[in-house]
Amino acid sequence: GFVAHVESTCLLDDDGTAKDFTYCISFNKDLLTCWDPEENKMVPCEFGVLNPVANGISHYLNQQDTLMQRLRNGLQNCTTHTQPFWGSLTHRT
Repeated sequence: GFVAHVESTCLLDDDGTAKDFTYCISFNKDLLTCWDPEENKMVPCEFGVLNPVANGISHYLNQQDTLMQRLRNGLQNCTTHTQPFWGSLTHRT
């Protein structure tokens, strides 16, 4: 079978402040497109046989205004959404 996978990650420092945010889509463990905060858009990550698919998905996602706004706010949202439970999950004795 085939598997499409959406993955997002938040890298947090010791205080729970987001330092990095990623959002990627892969097909059978092959990254197709990822959020590039410097370009402010989804960019293809696959340059082989699946490059046309990666380009098509990137282009389509870049037209989705709601998604683009969420991705632009990704770093801030990581911090905002983890703060309420950061202490209870990271407190070590």
